Amino acid sequence: MNLFLIHHAFRLAFACLARSEGHAAYAERRYEVVSARYAEGDGAMLLDVAAGLLKGLRSPTSTPNN
Repeated sequence: MNLFLIHHAFRLAFACLARSEGHAAYAERRYEVVSARYAEGDGAMLLDVAAGLLKGLRSPTSTPNN
């Protein structure tokens, strides 16, 4: 896995964990950028995890962190 992918994986994960509107929008944009570049191999595994995080972030049953 290359450093670009690792760097963006951490940024995406932290944005998702923040659970604020601004961070959610950032996370979705970052997901689009990463998915456009890495749709195969290690990138596909990261994208599966990121898609799950984003799905949870957009879920109406998710609660924000205090």
